[in-house]
Amino acid sequence: MTTWLNTPIQMQFRVIDGLTIRFAQSGDHDDHALLLSPWPESLLAFEPMWARLAEHAHLVAIDLPGFGHSQRRDALLSPRAMGEFILSAADAFGLEHPHVVGPDIGTAASLFAAAAHPGRLRSLVVGSGGSAVPLQLGSRLNDWVQAPDLDRFRRADPRQIVAGALSGIERYSLPDAVREDYLRSYEGDRMAESMRYVRASPPCATCCRRSRRRCRSSPAPATRRYRRSTPSSSTTGCPAASSTSSTPGTSPGRTQPTSTRRWSPPGGAAATPPPARSHSRPQS
Repeated sequence: MTTWLNTPIQMQFRVIDGLTIRFAQSGDHDDHALLLSPWPESLLAFEPMWARLAEHAHLVAIDLPGFGHSQRRDALLSPRAMGEFILSAADAFGLEHPHVVGPDIGTAASLFAAAAHPGRLRSLVVGSGGSAVPLQLGSRLNDWVQAPDLDRFRRADPRQIVAGALSGIERYSLPDAVREDYLRSYEGDRMAESMRYVRASPPCATCCRRSRRRCRSSPAPATRRYRRSTPSSSTTGCPAASSTSSTPGTSPGRTQPTSTRRWSPPGGAAATPPPARSHSRPQS
């Protein structure tokens, strides 16, 4: 067990689905929230609001496989596969109907998980991930996604790539130790290989944009329809078509939303975790 800085976050490792996963958790509460690390950061992105959220819910924060300090499995480097892992992680921690906070890379994965398993998750807080159709990416992320291959990123210094992405953080000064954790999270080939996850999304977006039929790579559409302000079970059936993710969310290291949108999957309650404030970084 490692206590980071002078914060209440205690980071540990455990094996989930055969992978060594870094996590942190708070004390017991009746409500449970599963927090998914953004990229290229780690679960320490939740440090600024950890104590406040822990007053209201039992928190479990994880570095997703291949991100932060968690072990990678190539088969999980796509949003749909990662969505199934999210449910495996919830099972491992005994979280029957958790709230899920999935900024950035967690957005599409959380939507896939909720669409494939209605009622399993109590609520979702998502945003800032590249999941709107058509994809709307910042220049840096667009460069990573549209590059013909990853060779030049494999040759580059990963610390410089991560540092460049972190330079856009606004209204928050990263503690040196937290910044170093982010930089060390993606040393060696970890940064270049993690890009494969976001590069797995465009084909889904392309087929959803070109056809009103259900995307081949997406889960079956939900049977319940929602108001316009919440994700709808559109004819594409693709979670990427959700209106929720078309604007940035209140997630660590991301731009604040212009409006707050909440979704409770079919069978779940309408409650969401208490609002959290975090440092803000425009999308790369």
